[in-house]
Amino acid sequence: MRKKMFRLLSILLTGGILFTALSVTAHAAPTAAEITGEIERLTLNDATNVYSGGVMIVGGSQVILPKNLLIDLPANRLSLQQIFDQAPAACKAKGESGLAKADTCNASATGAFATLSGVHSTAGNIIAGDVLIEKGKEVAFGIVSYINYTDGYFRVNGITGDSATGVMVRLNDPTSRHTIQQGAGCAGGPNCSADPRFTLDPDNYVIAFSTGYPVCIPSSVPRNFPGLPAIPASGIAAIAGGSTQSDASGIGDRACPSTNRTAVLVEPPVNDSRVFAPLMVGDSINAEGNYETINGTRFLSAHTMRVNKALSTKNVAGQPDYLFLEEVFVEAPGFQNQRARMLIIGFATLAPTDVDFWTIHRDPTTNAVHEFPLATVQGCDIAAGVGSCSSQGLIGAGGNIFRIRYDVDFLLAAAGDPKFPGGAKDILNPCWQLLNSPRFTASNPGLCPGGSPTGTGITLANNFGIMLPAPREIQARTGHRLDSPANSLVTLDINGATATNGQYLFPFGINLGGTETADFLEVDINLLTTPRIFEGLPWNLDRRLSPSGCLGAAGCEGTPQPLDPFPFTGLDPRTQADFLVAGLPGGTPKGVYNDPNFTTSAL
Repeated sequence: MRKKMFRLLSILLTGGILFTALSVTAHAAPTAAEITGEIERLTLNDATNVYSGGVMIVGGSQVILPKNLLIDLPANRLSLQQIFDQAPAACKAKGESGLAKADTCNASATGAFATLSGVHSTAGNIIAGDVLIEKGKEVAFGIVSYINYTDGYFRVNGITGDSATGVMVRLNDPTSRHTIQQGAGCAGGPNCSADPRFTLDPDNYVIAFSTGYPVCIPSSVPRNFPGLPAIPASGIAAIAGGSTQSDASGIGDRACPSTNRTAVLVEPPVNDSRVFAPLMVGDSINAEGNYETINGTRFLSAHTMRVNKALSTKNVAGQPDYLFLEEVFVEAPGFQNQRARMLIIGFATLAPTDVDFWTIHRDPTTNAVHEFPLATVQGCDIAAGVGSCSSQGLIGAGGNIFRIRYDVDFLLAAAGDPKFPGGAKDILNPCWQLLNSPRFTASNPGLCPGGSPTGTGITLANNFGIMLPAPREIQARTGHRLDSPANSLVTLDINGATATNGQYLFPFGINLGGTETADFLEVDINLLTTPRIFEGLPWNLDRRLSPSGCLGAAGCEGTPQPLDPFPFTGLDPRTQADFLVAGLPGGTPKGVYNDPNFTTSAL
């Protein structure tokens, strides 16, 4: 299917999409349902259907969870049936999720925390369109006072070196990417994970130093390490293979070497970035997760942790680099505030920063990934001036901070001011920045048709089309990785297994973050009950367009799989910006979008 219908959806065609429930009726219009609170009850309609819907009672409200809804967790995405199927054994045996206060298998007497967006329909019920579930919202912030290198956990804010004081923290690391765990607080879960549903992300490091460099806890448990060769041209020594383990003080583990840390205020580049860097007593950390009590041992099970130290890497051949995305959003329909915006703020281990970004969209016939150019630090700096997007800090590791912004203004575009081609000035202009990227122009000839690095021919439709349709995730890659020979950058984790480097995939959701809808405080405070337009999110119209949207041996269905029942708003995402400025210039671009880089694909 070479013509990508999901791309055409984004340009708000005047026809060709069926919104059968969008006609105006005599009933009251649907209103926004934004609910947060403890999950009191959670039920599943059909345990045999992986995409089954169900019902949640949260914050005293009963909410319908539609069939085909994929639910966000802090670093995971599951269907409701998977949430039940992957529950702890005692809960699964009773047909419970273990996340509701009423579940008999839930010994904590408290439910998990849900944040959801939906509509209060004309029939009087609440139907969810986006759900985030957190098992807890606890945070441990402070100084690492003790590390147990045998059992793979640490304590925060206790007496230095004391194994009995402070808050006990275990990383929820079921795949053993960062840690090797055993001992107190373990009850048979993989790598002592109390609940693998609320895992950390093993590939897009959320257990990291502030620049994105991955963290490890040295282990005294012996295991085999494959070793790594020397890189003579870069002055990098070999790492010997064979059995490896740390001593009682955390020294000597070649998979998590103390030589990658110097414990000074401003640490030099790590010795060898092909392996992780160890957590150390005295480090300042911020860990997020939920408290668990296993066999009498209480600890914070952390899915996210930042070590407040800006580790950097060497800009030489064979040395991987890393990055972390701190804040990201791309605006989604219906653009009632007459603009389309994007923001990306992140950190990287190499300065000045050089990172490129793609939106990811899924093929509805195979669920395969399609990547489309979104943003570029290098292109922004070339278009708008050195440091416009890179080197956003003032001193120290400020060169490791980057920020990219888009602000495409429909009214400015309609006015035709040459200072704002396509509705945006240079530092906020998607096409202008992409056209100044040597990498993107080399790999995507004809990007922004009719455009040029000087802005001539850059249009509202081209700028708008860069950000749409609303992505479910974006992919970032560093220039160091993109410019290095294939397979020349290798990273090994705590077990010596191959791990990722030079990239970061950021998942999007309304409540998870990333998917931003119009804030009516900027539009009209008489319209604050306007619901988010779920008809404008491709994965709600067709679950096959989402990650994990096609599971099992059968693969993708042959027809669209919308949320059922659908959280209809009665608002056409193609025309909301037009409706609010009737009789005035502005509104979203119309017609068929035609950029071969976006509307045609080899997949």
